[in-house]
Amino acid sequence: MSYYLNSLRENLTKALRDCEPPATPTKRQAGVNKAYQVLESWKAYMEENEADDIPDTVCYIPKVQPGNAPFAQQFIPIANALEITFYRAQIEIHRAGSVKEPSSWIVRKNDIRCMGNAGNESSDEEEYDEEDLEFDLVDEEDFRIVSIATLDGVPLNDLADSFIRQEDIIPENYEKFLGVPNKIETIGLEDGFEDGVAMGHWYNRSALVFALRGAPTVV
Repeated sequence: MSYYLNSLRENLTKALRDCEPPATPTKRQAGVNKAYQVLESWKAYMEENEADDIPDTVCYIPKVQPGNAPFAQQFIPIANALEITFYRAQIEIHRAGSVKEPSSWIVRKNDIRCMGNAGNESSDEEEYDEEDLEFDLVDEEDFRIVSIATLDGVPLNDLADSFIRQEDIIPENYEKFLGVPNKIETIGLEDGFEDGVAMGHWYNRSALVFALRGAPTVV
């Protein structure tokens, strides 16, 4: 992706963040105006270059959860003025990869073993909370559309179970704002970390989809 498009993505992300609560009405309006300018430039760049590799879809994952109807309604004037389409979507984000043993777990296991070696009985078994685990390396990310509809509430049922491309997701560091996963699965945890442990996280989140050509590009 070109430097110019990366700049547009970053500027659009900042503008949309400024539109979210608890921003003041003045700041929100400034964010809406900036979003208009960025999308206008994006659409003009896309039409002038007519290149297939220029993204025509942007999926924004807001901090506002769950639901983002008031947030999304701010952009109806932009949609009308620029003749682009906005959609509200529910997406399932899946992230998977390897994990490393948390240092707190290592300390706890050593403490339990020391108590055992000293002849002390411990009722504190080696049971751990999966929520303590963090990814060491994420090698799989996908964004499945659960449902999607226009801002007027018209559903696009044929797009359900389609996937949004990762390069169309903003902000780029979206994972920092996801919070607690709705679902966690681990593979190999019961056998210890010596042979490796894999983990999957699933998040159900609201999103706002900008389709500069009218219909979102999905895979």
